[in-house]
Amino acid sequence: MKTFLKKLLGWAIVAVSICFIIWIFFSYESIIGVFVGTVVLILGVTVIHGASDEDYNSNLTKIKRISETHGITFEKMYNDFKNLDTPLGKPWIGRAAWNVKQSMVYGPFKDNDLVYVYLKRGKCYISGTGMEDLKINTPEVQAHKLTFDESELSKNQLVCFHLMNNLSVAQMHTIMQDYFKTGKAIWNDNISWKDAKAYAFTEEFKLTGQDFRMTDMDNNELYKIKGTYPLKTLYFYDSKNQKEVFKVEKKILHVLPHYDFYDENKLIGNFEQKANISRDVFKMETEMGLFEVKQDLDNFGAGHTVYLNGKMIGAIAKRLNLSLQNLIFDNFIFWTIDNRYRLLMAAFTVMIAREIVRDRNGIA
Repeated sequence: MKTFLKKLLGWAIVAVSICFIIWIFFSYESIIGVFVGTVVLILGVTVIHGASDEDYNSNLTKIKRISETHGITFEKMYNDFKNLDTPLGKPWIGRAAWNVKQSMVYGPFKDNDLVYVYLKRGKCYISGTGMEDLKINTPEVQAHKLTFDESELSKNQLVCFHLMNNLSVAQMHTIMQDYFKTGKAIWNDNISWKDAKAYAFTEEFKLTGQDFRMTDMDNNELYKIKGTYPLKTLYFYDSKNQKEVFKVEKKILHVLPHYDFYDENKLIGNFEQKANISRDVFKMETEMGLFEVKQDLDNFGAGHTVYLNGKMIGAIAKRLNLSLQNLIFDNFIFWTIDNRYRLLMAAFTVMIAREIVRDRNGIA
């Protein structure tokens, strides 16, 4: 009920501000009045998007909110986590320049990113940012830096570490949600970068269509994905036996992109883009649950995060090594926490690559 009233208030503010802007402009041609009305309009939109945790978190990548903290204090939270060894290291107490509250800090990681967890007005916020926002000197921050011998990591682990580094806020959000529900500080190893699997795509340009090669991090080819002009259907073939294992068909008569996914000719779900003014969001209902693919607006490299029933299971990113091939074609990389989702993640990645190209070229 409280969320509904907040949304109702937000929509009321939006409606009134739009009416005010129209009236003040056509009646008085007042630029100042239009500016004031626009500020109020933005306020209304902010109220709508912040009405619930789901609304708030769905529109932000680098900051998450949890409202139900059950009266847990910062001191208790830090004491529960301070000795818990995690893939992000152990936390320490710091304070960001933009926040007067003490924070439980993880990092800095390899690229000097940090994750802050702090309580404010009975709510928990998880935020990711850079070292420059800390109110302490750099040597003290560097003393907490997460380090390890990269030479001991496989290429797969090294790639996953870099990709998971960008998604550490989503990781911590999941952990803190479980913590406030159970009162126990437990790290969920299912989202550890050490156990994730990464895969790469290379686009093979053909005049008759669009083909992809999917490989592991040791460049072993696993699947070939083939599509012929006009690219209405894409076929996934096992590279070992050339057997068709998956198929994706694009449905034409839809306002927003719509794809049907087939696993060995059995329809498993409809992958559809949902209306969203701020970023790309795709959803698909399956027997396993609801898959969501959401664009990460503040992650460089065409990033998208994949969720199953609200839990992060992987991510998609554009390959950023500046080879001539990557500059010309649309080569992507993805990781998943569970190889059961590998083929679905491959299909999601190809669809994201296609939609990026279509958006760039203005194709409906």
